[in-house]
Amino acid sequence: MKSLLCVFVLFLSLEALAQKDLGVGFSLGHPTGVTARKWTEEARSIDASMGWSFGRDPNLIMQGAYVFHFKDALYFNDKHPLDAYVGLGGMIDFDDDIELGARMPLGLSYYFNNREAEGFAEFAPTLELIPKTNFGAQLALGMRIYF
Repeated sequence: MKSLLCVFVLFLSLEALAQKDLGVGFSLGHPTGVTARKWTEEARSIDASMGWSFGRDPNLIMQGAYVFHFKDALYFNDKHPLDAYVGLGGMIDFDDDIELGARMPLGLSYYFNNREAEGFAEFAPTLELIPKTNFGAQLALGMRIYF
């Protein structure tokens, strides 16, 4: 009976890995660090990242967003489809004071090898809400590998 249970758990684990719905990678820009995307549906995902903002005042930034995807929205050289996406989320900036805000990521993704890897470019207008109101923007380029 224990052997049958082990085989069943192994089968479920392999099935979860075969779905390739979790992408993990890195981003360069604002912030520079690690990024992850978890697909919740075919055209929706949850994105999260954590990294450093480099500049006059380096600090740690954590952010996340719920994202809507538009498959094959654009084509590069008439052969390579690019997916567009837009999302809404929040961010925490660990500056001298902890800053809380909202962000709206807008981006393009290119998928390699039947969606096993993704390259992306993202622009995100931001609205700092606490401790003061301030507008800003983030730019990032990155890559994720799917498991």
